[in-house]
Amino acid sequence: MAKKPEHSGHTHETQHRPDIRLDLFLRPEHIPRLLGFFREGIGLPVRVGCTVRSLFCEQLGLSPRYMDQRVQTIFLDGKPVDDVDTAVVREGMTLALSAAMPGLAGATLRKGGFFADLRRQITHQEKEIDICPSGTPGEIRLKLFNFLAAEWGPELLRRGILIQGERWGDFLQRQPADFRAACTRTLVNGEERGPEILENLIWNEKWILLRAYPEKGSMPAEKI
Repeated sequence: MAKKPEHSGHTHETQHRPDIRLDLFLRPEHIPRLLGFFREGIGLPVRVGCTVRSLFCEQLGLSPRYMDQRVQTIFLDGKPVDDVDTAVVREGMTLALSAAMPGLAGATLRKGGFFADLRRQITHQEKEIDICPSGTPGEIRLKLFNFLAAEWGPELLRRGILIQGERWGDFLQRQPADFRAACTRTLVNGEERGPEILENLIWNEKWILLRAYPEKGSMPAEKI
């Protein structure tokens, strides 16, 4: 009998079928207002059972060069990752990515860095490779910090992110009137609606697949 792969954390059941598909076309200068969702964490529908590199470069459009040079720190379910080619992403896991962080803490947590041995006990260890080339449908939680949210967040917004309705409703309440005015097109479940729908819909207890595009944007964008 084949040995069941070991991994840190536990089995998560987190797939959320969106109740509302919301497409916003915004004036470009308003897109950064949405980037705060990435610091708190967003859901991403992906195919799981693949390596960290495969997930980000093959599925989510990140260039290998950006992955190797710009993404300096990766946490998988709270554990630092050194090898993106062996760490496997499974259903419901949380991935947190950061560019270079300052100081000794940043140097210690950097993937494959000089001080990696100092944190061996807390580093993610993949006991057995479990790669599914085709993958299976799943969902992960993604957090982006510092420059990564600004650089990569807009592309992920074009692809679509999952957020809870309560978070979206709270976000809308905190926005000035010019945010609604900046929505040049608003589609709900594929139907054209006016920006006033943002105030009229009840968002609570729903999951939203949010996609946001610059006013003249299109998807997909080129790899960064």
